[in-house]
Amino acid sequence: MDAENDINFECIRCGNCCTDPKTIVNLTYSDIIRIKSGLKLNLNELLEVVGFYIFDHNLDENTKKRLVTPPLHTERGLSYIGLLKDHKGKCFFFDSTNKKCKIYPLRPNFCKTFPFSFGYKDDSADLYIVITKKAKDYCLGFTPNSPPIDRSYWLKLGEEVLKDLKHNSEFIAQWNLLVKKKKLVPSAKQFLIKVIELEKNHKD
Repeated sequence: MDAENDINFECIRCGNCCTDPKTIVNLTYSDIIRIKSGLKLNLNELLEVVGFYIFDHNLDENTKKRLVTPPLHTERGLSYIGLLKDHKGKCFFFDSTNKKCKIYPLRPNFCKTFPFSFGYKDDSADLYIVITKKAKDYCLGFTPNSPPIDRSYWLKLGEEVLKDLKHNSEFIAQWNLLVKKKKLVPSAKQFLIKVIELEKNHKD
């Protein structure tokens, strides 16, 4: 999708992005650490809100490259990580009554950046903003009367998120390599233990 030049947008808290059954909120390891730390969750509680979504088909290399977060090996097969949803497809942390996120200050980067995604222009350091396809499908914040976005804010956020995605990809690549070498048991629980170890090492 091409980058947009003039973007008028304001979130109206419609909740469409939080309740779409086909949308999975991708999680990086830093998202998991932030949610765990902010809610003071133990390992078992973390397993109740973090989902390991299994691919039901083989992934070719081109498909893997298009994924927001790379797949990782678990006991049930190749999967990617996202917030769990209820039986209706609503985010686990969405308050339907008040139409708001229950963990807004801790929300994943995927939620922070929606309805936009970001990329670098021609392998340069110049970042551009893109309105995602899902946003064009159901986000109600784009109207002629919406104010122009603060580009400096969004570009700064975009740069931070792209760095986070890079670090996350490196972490998952290391995980998959250790699994391949049979130095790690490929389980969802063991992956979260490794993420928690990262948090402890950072504090130390």
